[in-house]
Amino acid sequence: LFNPDTIERMTTHLQRLLEGITTEPDRPLAELPMLTEAERHQVLVEWNDTDREIAAVTVAELFEAQVARTPRDSAVVSDGVGLSYAELEVRANRLARLLIQHGAGPERFVALALPRSVEIVVAQLAVVKTGAAFVPVDPNLPPDRIGFMLADARPVVVVTLAELAPQLPCPDGVAVLAVDDPQTLSALGELPDRAVTDADRISPLLVGHPAYVIYTSGSTGRPKGVVVSHEGLASFSAAEVERYAIRAGDRVLQFSSPSFDASVLELCMSLPAGAVLVVPPPGPLLGEQLAQVLAEHQVTHALIPPAALATVPTKVAQTGL
Repeated sequence: LFNPDTIERMTTHLQRLLEGITTEPDRPLAELPMLTEAERHQVLVEWNDTDREIAAVTVAELFEAQVARTPRDSAVVSDGVGLSYAELEVRANRLARLLIQHGAGPERFVALALPRSVEIVVAQLAVVKTGAAFVPVDPNLPPDRIGFMLADARPVVVVTLAELAPQLPCPDGVAVLAVDDPQTLSALGELPDRAVTDADRISPLLVGHPAYVIYTSGSTGRPKGVVVSHEGLASFSAAEVERYAIRAGDRVLQFSSPSFDASVLELCMSLPAGAVLVVPPPGPLLGEQLAQVLAEHQVTHALIPPAALATVPTKVAQTGL
């Protein structure tokens, strides 16, 4: 049942235990050591020696550093839409400046009532560039849930699409910015496209400031907004890139709902590494549609729940992937 090394290790542990019993007969069995000193050092010291020197920077700085490295490479793709890193940077910079005019800045929140899309990727980057934290609000959520989130977060502005704006239960006094409205597009076109700095922000941005807010499901009571700062995201991104072996040019699927924190994981494992973020159409991503997206966009990395992957027909998975 066991190989020789395993048997030898088990015998050594038993021997250590018996020695402990004879030398300290009054000591509880659970407190007696079984590991050798070398094994104890390996478990407590060597296996925990995982420190990495990762500079704590903001999400905006992570992205801007990659823009400087690969400006012409593809950054985000969707059906009929594709942006290079430089193009994504320009769009995010201009939207950031417009959001600053609406009061966005450090320790303030901007709600993103947008479906899974290129627009929400641009908006997420734009918000962190202002120094504010983005609050993703899936437009497919029940109106009561959306209303609660917007009332609880008290954003300075809600970013959405023109067709969604009339149905959003926004609190009184909260500005709504439809990114595809002709007036908005005209205003964006007149703004500078250079990166936003503290000189442009309403106050300096620090790594300890909030980067985004994700609301819990509320299954055990009222949903709660979990505020995540920039401070650990550079390390989180570096760990993802290393663990999943992300390389420049890889293609990462944006599978998760914008209101689920895994969507931030997908963002952090793609753009800071020079990979392409593949954005599928809004709506459920299951079955043959999921298989088609994976195949057509040549996705190399995807975080898909087993329940969703199980919906892909076997014949499609065998022939299409």
